[in-house]
Amino acid sequence: MKKIILLCTLIFFLIPFTSCLAYNLTDYEHEETRELIRFVLEAVEEIERVGEEAFPEFRRKEGKWFQDDSYIFVWGLDGLRYVYPPDVSGEGKNMLDLQ
Repeated sequence: MKKIILLCTLIFFLIPFTSCLAYNLTDYEHEETRELIRFVLEAVEEIERVGEEAFPEFRRKEGKWFQDDSYIFVWGLDGLRYVYPPDVSGEGKNMLDLQ
């Protein structure tokens, strides 16, 4: 499988509503896309289950959530970058004005 970059914004304010959304993975033509969506949905479920306690695991290199160039990152609606595994020094910064 080709390496992919997973850039996902998990918005805290919307997370409680995600479990009521239906995703039909057969709507997607490529298996790689379906795998990516499953990966993101699992991350959302993890945040729903344990909240911010999931963040250290998202940052753990070679863990489930961060392998090579595939990772989960979390930005809030307020523009704050909560989790950014490739460069944790950027966490806590407001990215609203990012260009």
